[in-house]
Amino acid sequence: NELYHPSEFLDSENPFTLCENIGNKYKSDCNHYAIHYYIRANGNDFQKGLARCAETKYFAREDCASGVGDLAIKENINKPKDIEKMCMTARTTNMQSSCIRGMTGLYTNHYGSVEKGMEMCSTLEMENKGICLKYLQSIPSNFYEKAIN
Repeated sequence: NELYHPSEFLDSENPFTLCENIGNKYKSDCNHYAIHYYIRANGNDFQKGLARCAETKYFAREDCASGVGDLAIKENINKPKDIEKMCMTARTTNMQSSCIRGMTGLYTNHYGSVEKGMEMCSTLEMENKGICLKYLQSIPSNFYEKAIN
């Protein structure tokens, strides 16, 4: 909570600095979530977040764009078409695809249902529908089953 406990380690303009000095095991996740901090520090401006992703080091861009997609759908869970449109403004097709994967992952986790994810995928444009469905296929079939006591 930066309001009450400002961090001496985070830089709102370049939160990726921390990710550069972290072990390879965590680099991808760090780049994915660092953009969340940047977006929050910039008035929840997702477009600005995507633009910032394009300025990161090449290897971090796709993880960053995925982070934008997941935070954007989290804040706009009932507007997947709007988030899809925003994702398509990313600078490269790889970043666009990553953004779609990010929104798909969060949306599916939000509802705890691959079926809900498939419903969302069916509303997307053809080129994004395939990306969305491919992501869902990577989820183990029993991932969202409730534990039986």
